[in-house]
Amino acid sequence: MRAWMITGAVAGCAWAATARADQCAVLDDATAARAVEALRRYPDIESLCEPCGDVAPAPPALATRAEAQRTSGGVEVLVDGRPVDLAYTYVKTSSHRYENLAALVACPTTGVSPSLAIDDATSTGVLIHASRAPVGQPDPIPERAAPAPLPAPVIYVVTSTSQTGVGWGAMVAACGMTTALWWLGATGLRRRRRAMRPRATEL
Repeated sequence: MRAWMITGAVAGCAWAATARADQCAVLDDATAARAVEALRRYPDIESLCEPCGDVAPAPPALATRAEAQRTSGGVEVLVDGRPVDLAYTYVKTSSHRYENLAALVACPTTGVSPSLAIDDATSTGVLIHASRAPVGQPDPIPERAAPAPLPAPVIYVVTSTSQTGVGWGAMVAACGMTTALWWLGATGLRRRRRAMRPRATEL
């Protein structure tokens, strides 16, 4: 192997190790406190070191204990007793996304994705991959189906009736029939009275 290739490989490995160790592994007190609070609020975590060559995140884990520990150079964040680099640690903030812990607590990073997207998969359950969606951006609202059209209005024609439920038409017909019977009866009575009157009274 050529000397320049060996030198390049060694330099690349050294850069990767430096990138993993030096981005957000040692913090100030305020940043470490924010990181511990974020881990307690979002205990589901992932790790992904893209500058180190990782192409997929590690299996998800649950942080049962998060704490800060002072060292000679500053403060480290411990997850279940092990120090973590915030630059390569992601916390699950919603059902569809993990967000970079360093970005959440405002620790500058280089060469890392701000978030990981969670996609549904048909055979493996879920698929988690790097995403360029910025931290703090709300999840997209799923599209809803258009509402069904309202049915055509039904028009009811209400006819007023009396308290007995007899319609106006029936009442008019009954009144007309009663009047006709009364008129016929009265006419017949007058004729009968004339027929029974003595003729002497007419002279």
